[in-house]
Amino acid sequence: MAHTGTSEFISGSSVTAGEIREIREREKREMRGLNDRLAAYIEQVRFLEAQNRKLNHDLERLTKGKHAPGIRMMYEKEITQSQSIIAGSKRDYGNTEKERMNYEHQAQALIEECKLIATSNNVKMDKYKYQDTTEENRAIFRQGLLEAIAEIRKLYDEDTSKFRSEMESWYSKQVIGIRTSSRLAADATTTKEVAPDGSSITIENTSVSHDEMIGEWRLRSCGAGRDV
Repeated sequence: MAHTGTSEFISGSSVTAGEIREIREREKREMRGLNDRLAAYIEQVRFLEAQNRKLNHDLERLTKGKHAPGIRMMYEKEITQSQSIIAGSKRDYGNTEKERMNYEHQAQALIEECKLIATSNNVKMDKYKYQDTTEENRAIFRQGLLEAIAEIRKLYDEDTSKFRSEMESWYSKQVIGIRTSSRLAADATTTKEVAPDGSSITIENTSVSHDEMIGEWRLRSCGAGRDV
């Protein structure tokens, strides 16, 4: 009967036997996956229960043990110190905030003061701009400088002309003296054969005097050039 019903269901339905087997296999796989996940959850719950029991045991041992008061005092001391540090930090923060606000007010006051000073300076600059006579002063100074340069040049030309005249006069005198000395030296050379030995000494001294005169003229010329 069952076989006949199944045949009638298969023959009356559009689902094939292969598809039915695939559906059943997929359901089996899903059931196995769900069973595996359930087993993993159960194992995790057991592990957490074991951890909870261990922690409860440790907590009970610490709270009932002989070191419990010391541990509590240690934690309470740390909590008190932490609260004190937090309170001090809050006070420091409040003081810092007050100082910041004070500095901001001072900075704003200084900014306003700088603006007033800048405005006042701009007004003064505009006022002095119309009273500025710098270009006129420069023109006056330039004219005075040109006049002073012209005066210095005039004095220089006069001194140069005077010095040139004096040098020419002195040079003429020196030339005349040198010529006279040369003529005397020539006369002395003519009488050298007749004169005694002292005459050669006189001729040599005359020649040295001639060289000294030329050297003195050169020194005066150089000194006069440096003075100009």
